[in-house]
Amino acid sequence: MEGIIRMHQFNKLEMESLTTPETSYHEHLLMIAIQERLMRELQLPYRLLNKCTADIGKPNARGWDIDVWLPGQNKYRETHTADYMTDYQARRLQTRFRRGNGEIDLVHTNDATVFAQRALVGIIENYQTHDGHVIIPEVLQSYMGGREEI
Repeated sequence: MEGIIRMHQFNKLEMESLTTPETSYHEHLLMIAIQERLMRELQLPYRLLNKCTADIGKPNARGWDIDVWLPGQNKYRETHTADYMTDYQARRLQTRFRRGNGEIDLVHTNDATVFAQRALVGIIENYQTHDGHVIIPEVLQSYMGGREEI
């Protein structure tokens, strides 16, 4: 439970979007699809969890998590979140756009995790060998100078 999983401050890369109300839900689904593709490319066992609206933060109309299987803990742990916030943030910030007919409307916002440090735990735990090395996922090997394990 300690270390990378339980850190209160951590580095992460996020996707953010400002869209029209008509396209915001599809943008939310696109972000989830991107997250799933990244997990499939890493070949990490994961599950997609549709969070109950009572369990998500106030600004969210809908939220999904990706949980990666961690063999060392014998359970899935959250590594990614995708939040669909409709116009909640835009109302307070007055972030608006002008439609083609001149009408002004509030934007809709989405955000989703691309990668955070927690995904490293999934890689280490799922790719660790009996001798303590970690096999580098094939999709990352070209970024590691061709190395296959560390």
